[in-house]
Amino acid sequence: MSFLENIREALRSISGNLLRTILTALIVSIGLMALVGILTAIDAMRSSLGETFASLGANAFE
Repeated sequence: MSFLENIREALRSISGNLLRTILTALIVSIGLMALVGILTAIDAMRSSLGETFASLGANAFE
């Protein structure tokens, strides 16, 4: 099979299973948004903790 035939077959498969294709794209999008949200929350917590400990000063635990 040539490259063009492979592309045609892929497009036929996608259009034949349109609901599955849409659901898969939706789930992947939700997963990526969740990953970005979690990484953003972790970065915000790190920054907040760093600022809190920095405000305590160098001799806070003596």
